[in-house]
Amino acid sequence: MIPFRIAVRTIVVSGLAAAALTIGAGAVDIGTVDANSLNLRKEPDTSASVLASAPEGSTVLVHESAGEWSKVTYNDIDGYMSSQYLKLSGSADIELGTGIVTADVVNVRSKPSTSGEKNAQVLKGGVLQIVGVESGWYKVKFGKYSGYVHPDFLEIKKAQPVSRATATAERSKGSEAKAEDSAPANPPKEYNAPAGTTGQDVVDYAKQFLGVRYKYGSASPKNGFDCSGFTSYVFKQFGYSLNRTSTGQYKNDGVRVDKSELIPGDLVFFTTHVGIYIGGGNFIHASSSGDYVKITSLSDSYYLKHYLGAARVIK
Repeated sequence: MIPFRIAVRTIVVSGLAAAALTIGAGAVDIGTVDANSLNLRKEPDTSASVLASAPEGSTVLVHESAGEWSKVTYNDIDGYMSSQYLKLSGSADIELGTGIVTADVVNVRSKPSTSGEKNAQVLKGGVLQIVGVESGWYKVKFGKYSGYVHPDFLEIKKAQPVSRATATAERSKGSEAKAEDSAPANPPKEYNAPAGTTGQDVVDYAKQFLGVRYKYGSASPKNGFDCSGFTSYVFKQFGYSLNRTSTGQYKNDGVRVDKSELIPGDLVFFTTHVGIYIGGGNFIHASSSGDYVKITSLSDSYYLKHYLGAARVIK
């Protein structure tokens, strides 16, 4: 279970349900504390140690709710709360942060059900923005797509959830607190130094930046990357100096290769965009404003239409 922090006390919810509502294993919900204070315990037992106390109106991520106890996450702590004093929402619009796809491929569906149409397919390692919960599923955004993904296939990597209503109120009253309402900050981490001299080594190094936010004009994991900033930064660590724009890289860097001859580490170019081929018909790139470093298929309709060519930097 990946913990996350609930940063606000109240959220706007729809379809408020009674505490008797239950959710099954693998599904999620948002719960609101309906008591003056509610203890978070280490085990589902009143004799278990108290890990934290949540004041009335606090929100928690509910993983399972059946019987007397609910398995929840509150303020980065996993534990159990009395189901009697939790109101389950059924659905809520709340920023839960970045989700990383853990399955080989996951469907982003038009509704929170396996009967929903496939709006998009995201490969393992792909980054989604989780913007809500509905009927046990995560509500997500993925580039130009939006839809629903089952929690079994996502791992929350960075989450500082802020309700949309609260974020708006904070901005309107000039709060100094930054409500990362549209995009979570970069996940803090230490990155491995580059190793080896092959294109595959470049790919392995580049993958550790999955989830780093897109930032126009930037070329560092600390501040973020734009597309050419990402490719130039990665190759620079291996001793290669690339042009700073995607157009410049397309015109000047590497040796042209056919699409049928792509190998890991090759640069792949699109209209005003560039990424690094990782094999299997996929590439890694700093996608676009409001998005992150992620893995995308070359067969994606947008990139298929705008594909320009490829170049090999490491021969």
